[in-house]
Order: sequence, then C-alpha cells, then structure tokens
Amino acid sequence: MASTIFVSDEYGWTASWGLFEWVIEFLLGTVGDEPTRQELRQVMEHNLGAVMVSELSAPGRREVLDALRTGLVPAATASLAVHQEPAHRKLTIGHVKVLKLMADDVLRQ
Repeated sequence: MASTIFVSDEYGWTASWGLFEWVIEFLLGTVGDEPTRQELRQVMEHNLGAVMVSELSAPGRREVLDALRTGLVPAATASLAVHQEPAHRKLTIGHVKVLKLMADDVLRQ
C-alpha cells in the first residue's frame, strides 16, 4: 500500500507503507509541537496513509519541514543500512533525498 506526504500544494511524496511509516516515526522523534505530534500519531494509529503538511499548525509545519531538510537523510542512511541490501538501500536513500529536496524548495518559497 502506498502512502503520501503532501509537502505542499505542489509536492507530494509517495512511498511504500514501510518507508512512509519510518518517516513518520522519524518525525515523531524530532518534532516537539504537540498538535503536530497528535496528528502524526493519528495517521499511524489509523493507517491513514497521508499527511498534509500544509494543514499542520504553523510551528509544526516549520518543524516538519526543517526535520525533513536537515535530519532525514542522515537518519535514513544510518537506520536503513542494516535492513536492506546495498542496491535496494541506495534506491531507498535516493527516494528519501527527494523528500528532503521537496522540503528545501518549499522553505525557499
């Protein structure tokens, strides 16, 4: 099952449920804004399969975008290393980098 993080009205990042879930768990460990944490927990608990970053609180939206820009790729590189063969890992990390680039662009606007 594919799931999507809608980074903005322009960008949507779609991934397998497992990778989507990993990103949401990463955000839960990074974001401090409680309304945003509640929203992310609901997505996980109810297997909703989508996050609309634009609908998060302003502080939460900023924290999510900052986390995607600065911490996501290093965390994925460290975390996913054990769980995948090198060829698959390279593709997965590349896909995670696309999410980071989306967040970069949204924050530049």
